[in-house]
Amino acid sequence: MLARTRNSIGGRAAALVTAAALLLSACSSGDDPSAGGDGGGPVRIGAIMSLSGPLAESGKEMQQGFDLAVEQVNADGGVPGGQLEMVYEDDKSNPEQAVVALRSLTDEGIQVISGTLISPAAVALATFVRPDPDLLYVISSAATPVPLQDQEHGNIFGLSMTNAMFGKTYHAYIADSLQPATVAVVAATGEYGDNEIAALESNWGSGGPEIVGIERFELGSTDFSSTIASLRSLGADAVYFAAGGTAPHIPFFRQAAEQGLDGLKMMNPLSMSPQMLTESGAALEGVYGADLYNAGLDTPENRSFVEAYRSEYGEEPNSVALLGYESVWLVAQGMISGDSSTDVAKISAALKAEPWNSPRGEVRFDETGRAVSDVLVVRSQGGEIAVIE
Repeated sequence: MLARTRNSIGGRAAALVTAAALLLSACSSGDDPSAGGDGGGPVRIGAIMSLSGPLAESGKEMQQGFDLAVEQVNADGGVPGGQLEMVYEDDKSNPEQAVVALRSLTDEGIQVISGTLISPAAVALATFVRPDPDLLYVISSAATPVPLQDQEHGNIFGLSMTNAMFGKTYHAYIADSLQPATVAVVAATGEYGDNEIAALESNWGSGGPEIVGIERFELGSTDFSSTIASLRSLGADAVYFAAGGTAPHIPFFRQAAEQGLDGLKMMNPLSMSPQMLTESGAALEGVYGADLYNAGLDTPENRSFVEAYRSEYGEEPNSVALLGYESVWLVAQGMISGDSSTDVAKISAALKAEPWNSPRGEVRFDETGRAVSDVLVVRSQGGEIAVIE
């Protein structure tokens, strides 16, 4: 397996924003033989992700998915032009650092960029990628719809579904099946929390649970004592916790259990993982969530993926690892189907031309480049994640 990890360039990214118009034109990747690809190999994919910072644990899970996909694609013969190689850059869970990382990758002539866990980073990167037809950007897990809007060349793809897309199934299940009369919401500051609140308010605006309070917190917070005290004073039937990644959920639900916060508990989509259950113990018992993937899905593709992931890393894959895997595997399929690893237009067209059988099930890309698949409602039961619907 070919993979290389190095540190991103230092400095503040604000200066890069001022020079945005020069970034991609100065780093035209299509004519740079160092990019590898058709006839030049290896075929390099750049990954911008949280290898440090508050979302580093999720970044590690995503990187494991990347690496497994590279290993499998290369074992099957690679892609047109050669074997795949990953080049990792750390965005430190910071959108400005993500832009610095992008420049580092494009300076090397790398055309295919993937990764990012946080919506602000995805938005910042898309601003630079959007006007350049020679760059392909696959957003691994950030749920924001903004990067895929008003595309000029159809060269940006999103693998996670948006808050609103998840909410059509998950929020409806909460309203119709769990039926809490009142809900208090705890959400991280920033775009992800804003989008999840907007989706809840839209889906429950008429006939659903009443949102009786909204508590916000900074990503990276570990002490939720005052938040839990506020929740107790609200006396809501249920609590809905929302934050990107998985790191904030563990201390919140632990402290909620320790401080005796009763009632129905729910978390945002894409956060419940086997690792979280292990670290949280009984504190997560009975908590509801939603996902686009579950390791227990009984399909040939998923059984093979889970077996390989367990063998490589000694643990169950979660949705973040799956999205990392797809970030490479789907692009590789697009390269193979489009018979090119350098022609972004051919790769993009191939990705949109047909549905793909991923470990999560059938995945297709809509006209905006957004991946669409089934939504699973899940619940923590007896130390495992059970699919409810």
